[in-house]
Amino acid sequence: MGTRRRRWSRADWADELLDLSERSKRKISAASKELGRQIAEDRDAKAVNALVGLLCEPELSTTAANVLAVCGEEAPGLLVPHAARFLELLKRDTEFCSRTAMQALSWVSRAAPDVLWPRRGELLTAFDEGSARTREAAVAILTTLASSSPSRRNHLSPMLLELLRGCGRKSLPRWAEKVMPALTGRGRAEAAKVLRQRMDELDTRARNRVEKLLT
Repeated sequence: MGTRRRRWSRADWADELLDLSERSKRKISAASKELGRQIAEDRDAKAVNALVGLLCEPELSTTAANVLAVCGEEAPGLLVPHAARFLELLKRDTEFCSRTAMQALSWVSRAAPDVLWPRRGELLTAFDEGSARTREAAVAILTTLASSSPSRRNHLSPMLLELLRGCGRKSLPRWAEKVMPALTGRGRAEAAKVLRQRMDELDTRARNRVEKLLT
């Protein structure tokens, strides 16, 4: 089946996604995951190229993003050639485009942090202007970049500390779970201090999550 799909045109992929979108929500999710896994297993670069091209089609964008999400999780390297396109989509004035692009870039950062390091200014601009979900994906990218080399960690540590100081209390446990593993030495000690100072803001469940990071 993977070989057959590699010969599909963009129109063929559009038909496939339209067919998926007409199913029930549960069936869409299952079918999207199956399709994404198959593309990842086949390392089907042409399929990914077609799906990226459909991300701005109103009727197809959500389903295309769901399929690409599975590809990103299972074979993030397939998304690396499209990094410039995802960075371009960050500048679109729709929340869906910026959120989808930032999530895609989080997978790119796992496979090829060197590609995104020179473009971190664009990521930070999108972070400042983005929705909660866009910002969350941006935090994942920044922590991945920080973990990719000691010099990058030193460069980004002050920024990551500011993120922990300034984020909302509901975001704090999730962001801390990303930030703490990316820090070492003095930076990690400072982050732990910030988390202890904010502990009273948290409910019991969130506090338990944060406390695990401090042990």
